[in-house]
Amino acid sequence: MQKEELNAENADIFETQEEVSQENADISRQTKLKETKLNSEEEEINDASIEIPGYAYNLATHNIAGLMESLDNHKVTDPKEKQTILRLSDYGRKGTQVWKLLSNTAWSKIGAPGKYIIAALASGRK
Repeated sequence: MQKEELNAENADIFETQEEVSQENADISRQTKLKETKLNSEEEEINDASIEIPGYAYNLATHNIAGLMESLDNHKVTDPKEKQTILRLSDYGRKGTQVWKLLSNTAWSKIGAPGKYIIAALASGRK
């Protein structure tokens, strides 16, 4: 096709885009700005609701950042599940069962990784 033919086709497209019905003219009800703001505020609250004690940031004994990253990689998104896993793992203490569990599990077969980790850690404490 030549450039002139393409331009003629595109000219037809623009005409249809300019036709706006009165129903669609007022798009204030269609905006998702408020919804987006609420979602981002909820995420901040969820992240802030996970309380981590100061000793967990001692890199010699704990790897809290690595544990949080592993939970994200395994798609553990529920804040309550994350909080429970953090408590059961002593906030990522090095050498504990959580690290063996994360490295030795066939994750492709696990449907609910958060619940699985919680159950495995809870059964190991008894």
